[in-house]
Amino acid sequence: MKILLLCNQSPFPPREGAPIAINAVANGLMQLGHEVTILTFVPKAAPLVESVPLPFKDRFFTVPIHHRNSFFSLITGAFSKKSQKIQRYNSRDFRDILLEILNESFDIVQMETIFVTLYIDFIKAHTNAKIVFRAHNVEHLIWERMVELTNNPFKKIYFSSVAKKIKRFEIGILSKVDAIVTITEYDLDRFRMLGFTGSMLTLPFGIDVGKIHDSSFGHPEATSFCHIGEMGKKTNIDGIRWFLNNVWNLIHIQYPDVKFYIAGRNIPAWMEKKYRKRDDIIIVGEVPSATEFIRSKCVLIVPILLAVGFV
Repeated sequence: MKILLLCNQSPFPPREGAPIAINAVANGLMQLGHEVTILTFVPKAAPLVESVPLPFKDRFFTVPIHHRNSFFSLITGAFSKKSQKIQRYNSRDFRDILLEILNESFDIVQMETIFVTLYIDFIKAHTNAKIVFRAHNVEHLIWERMVELTNNPFKKIYFSSVAKKIKRFEIGILSKVDAIVTITEYDLDRFRMLGFTGSMLTLPFGIDVGKIHDSSFGHPEATSFCHIGEMGKKTNIDGIRWFLNNVWNLIHIQYPDVKFYIAGRNIPAWMEKKYRKRDDIIIVGEVPSATEFIRSKCVLIVPILLAVGFV
């Protein structure tokens, strides 16, 4: 089959959660013999630093995007009926390239994450392909949990507004897609509860463990812990902040020689400033390969405070 993947983040290089998940699906479909085309957003300030794998070379298209999180955008977004978290991916350039690609005949157009489902109506107007929504999360549930976890009244109002807008949007797309693929059974059940009656499949997150345990790499650093993630996401930064404040200091007191390495894009300035003089916490920043970084350490830490798919 000919399959078009639409992504809000590039699967190349696979350095963090969503790109790794998309990368796994793209490679899996290719290995099954399907012809896979990818159209994805990429950050303007961070172009691809690794070459796209050969099987995807001629079937990989990108559109630069730059998110502006200004105070003005927050204010205007608060009074808009649409979710700015989703509307920021509304791009004329993306639509133009998508139209060119759709001149081909595809069997399936698969949208990776809710953020590119903005283009459902446009796709339906230009192709008869089946439309699949691969939901990495039930997005509005994450924002509802953030409402529950914050004590700041202004944040409660803001998070609640975002949750309501995203929930309305999520419900609105259910009648427009032919199938939904979720990562967990919990998410599948939630979409059923929201009213989806079409085909559904749970496709758990997977990694190639053979690459993680490649014996040619050598031995990991002794007494080392690590974490890797997109630190521009509130859910990730909240999790790592909790771990550092509530767990790591206890470990370090009992085992003073251990080290904790933190890698990922968009590590906040306050974190680098706070821990730069400590020998036990090393801020690595963005790394060339998530796999090699993980293999070089003994223990991978994934602190999760907001993971509605696992409740």
